Amino acid sequence: MRFLKKVIVVAIIAVTGYTVIHLIFNWCGRDVQPSLTAGWFGFWGLEIFKAATIKMQEEKHCKGGDN
Repeated sequence: MRFLKKVIVVAIIAVTGYTVIHLIFNWCGRDVQPSLTAGWFGFWGLEIFKAATIKMQEEKHCKGGDN
C-alpha cells in the first residue's frame, strides 16, 4: 500500500475514533473542549487536503499536461 493511502486510512480511523470517544464522553456527561475538537478535525482535514493535492499533482504530471 502506498504511503498516501496509509495516511488516508489513518486519518479516517483517527477521525472516526475521536468522534466515537466524543459521543461516549457526551453520553457520560463529560465535556470535551471545543478548541480540541476544532484542532483535531483541522489537523486531519489538512492532512487529507494535502494528500489529495499531491495525488492531483502526480496525475497531472503523469498525463504530461501543463494546464
